[in-house]
Amino acid sequence: MFTEDSILSPPFLAILTHQKQRDMERDSLEEDGLSTSSLLLKEVSNCGNHCNSTSSSDSSVTALLVFSTLVAVCGSIATGCAVGYSSPVKSGIMEDLGLSVAAYSLFGSMLTIGGLTAALVNGTITDMIGRKRTMWLSQILSTAGWLSIALTKVPSLPLDSPNSPQRLPTCVLFELSKWNRKCSKENLLNAWWLDAGRALIGFGVGLTGYVVHVYIAEITPKNVRGAFASFNSFMLACGFSLAYFIGTIVSWRALALIGGIPGVIQIFSLYFIPESPRWLVKVGQKQEFEAALQRLRGKSADISQEATDITIYTETFERQSWSRFSDVFQQRYAHSLTVGLGLMLLQQFGGVSAFSYYASTIFESADFSTSIGTRSVAIVTMPALAITVILTDRAGRQPLLMVSSAGVCLSCLILGLLFYMQDLHNWKDVTPILVFLAILAYFVFASVGMQGLPWILMSEIFPVNVRGRAGSLVTFTHWSCSWIVSYTFNFMFEWSAPGTFFIFAGVCGLAILFTVKLVPETKGRALEELQASLAHFSAVS
Repeated sequence: MFTEDSILSPPFLAILTHQKQRDMERDSLEEDGLSTSSLLLKEVSNCGNHCNSTSSSDSSVTALLVFSTLVAVCGSIATGCAVGYSSPVKSGIMEDLGLSVAAYSLFGSMLTIGGLTAALVNGTITDMIGRKRTMWLSQILSTAGWLSIALTKVPSLPLDSPNSPQRLPTCVLFELSKWNRKCSKENLLNAWWLDAGRALIGFGVGLTGYVVHVYIAEITPKNVRGAFASFNSFMLACGFSLAYFIGTIVSWRALALIGGIPGVIQIFSLYFIPESPRWLVKVGQKQEFEAALQRLRGKSADISQEATDITIYTETFERQSWSRFSDVFQQRYAHSLTVGLGLMLLQQFGGVSAFSYYASTIFESADFSTSIGTRSVAIVTMPALAITVILTDRAGRQPLLMVSSAGVCLSCLILGLLFYMQDLHNWKDVTPILVFLAILAYFVFASVGMQGLPWILMSEIFPVNVRGRAGSLVTFTHWSCSWIVSYTFNFMFEWSAPGTFFIFAGVCGLAILFTVKLVPETKGRALEELQASLAHFSAVS
């Protein structure tokens, strides 16, 4: 909180001294019809110039900050379990419930449908009820979905009619027909509960995928924000691997119950962590904002500078917003929106979801063991993501994205060449192992950047007044493109395996150019400074 000493400190006095001058400048600019985004950048820069020494809160990593992050990433573990659930349980569910391939495909796709629906409202919900309540809501829905799947009844088996039904009494034939109609209705209801549960999980995943990234970005100091945000992707991969390996040991019902455990842990743990300080100041809860920021930074930390920066930034941008969805398309946000949407488009059309969903299909086409291949993918992904957690705040987002894009581009080129040679019946002896190595390389390079960094940047680059609407638009783009790629991959692969990978390689090549030209480096920059500079860039460009 602000104390008497902090109010009388030089930085705070300087801000008060120049407040009237800035208000006069703003009025002058607005009368002239000019954008106020350049003034916002000046305000943030001025505060930074008065306080150019590193604040004690900039580098403080407290126990509560770590605990809050761990609670938030419980949702990411649940998301990983949801994504990895459908692969190991396919045969078990189809046999126990008597589902056809088409019915099981519908069950699997309900996760994407739920995610698409959530993407339309996740930003609005997060801004309306707060980050904590949104995480709570997402896990309530996901837990209900897991229970719906786990409690789905085994269908009643219809009775076959005898070879000579005319020999049976009419009353027996009537009862037989009645029983079969009843079985048909029960089986349809069972399938509905299964699909509804998967859709609820998908809706929860759609909320979690957005709010966890935003919450972590808003509570962490700038010098460790990248590492904490990357840890989110690491835990998502842990959930995916957990579901895959345990799914080969336990039944599909037991795996559904296990998949709900991280969500239940998060539901109860949310009571012990603070709300996002930036959301609190956005909704005008000043006292709660200062208390939450002080708890996160430590009792002895001086938060006056950081609190002032956040307050001035939020109030200035809120004055420029009229709470309309169209605000996100203003010119001052064009750069941020281009980066957010562009990275999601390039991520998906570069094959990230296609490789995740259909790696086993690619292994099978190359005559390589699918069990060895998919397990190897799960194993190599973990250390790659662990390295990303370490490097995100040291190397920076932009260099990692460039290395990642170049790596996946090269991997796709090699895969295209290998399948082209396979079509010519050349290199038959070495093609399977080379395809295996190329796929592993793709997953390693994707884990370094293209898989998780677009989400981290999405949580960093949008100002608080449009973050909810922009986040909804970006996540909807992600889920839409993911569905398009996952739906069309099998058709493309059947049309031409080499052509499919060459297309992915071309998109990944574009990602390199996109990163160099447009993606900002956010390492070590305060959210207020970063977002104000991006808005200023858009206004003058």
